[in-house]
Amino acid sequence: SAPAEIVANALAAGNRTQSSSNVLLQLKANSANLTPLASLACQGKKEERMKLAVTLSALILAVSSLDASAAAVRWQGEFMITASSGTCDYDPTGDFGRARFRPGIGGENGAMSQLTFFGSRNASSFRLDPGMFNTNFKTVQTMYVGDGFGPVDNVVKVRFATSEPSTIKTGTDFLAITGQIKGYDFMPLCTVDFKMSLVQRVE
Repeated sequence: SAPAEIVANALAAGNRTQSSSNVLLQLKANSANLTPLASLACQGKKEERMKLAVTLSALILAVSSLDASAAAVRWQGEFMITASSGTCDYDPTGDFGRARFRPGIGGENGAMSQLTFFGSRNASSFRLDPGMFNTNFKTVQTMYVGDGFGPVDNVVKVRFATSEPSTIKTGTDFLAITGQIKGYDFMPLCTVDFKMSLVQRVE
């Protein structure tokens, strides 16, 4: 594709499907088309030079606008603890609240996944760096805010048992996820099941 077509397609798709870095890579791959354009801008009649200069300026501004508009993608909604097992100091079944999820899907999101529960008892944030949650239990860094604030000192593991859709993309609007957490709320031998329904934030 010609450079102008590359940028036009990217702007039409928006930053949900194409980052500015991808556009720059495409432009680099099409440098054979771009170089003659730049050379012609220094030659020919004044009117022709002006038209080419405007075209090149538009390309630069368009790519710059992709950089400026690119942002990390997050989902938010509600969670509920649906069951508990093992040795728990109390039964958290039925606890619910707000949930916020930033998956490590690359691009502006990077490789780190972070899931945060804002419940009625406390707030807990589970960070997987790097990686994506899947059906396998993953050891996470956990921060707690409640009677106190700080990291959770016992081992905490999180897994997603089901995810609809199964593949999370920047263009995904809604997420329905079920999963489990081992070592929930400072209880090393307590495992809870959770479910959450999330919608992509409008930034």
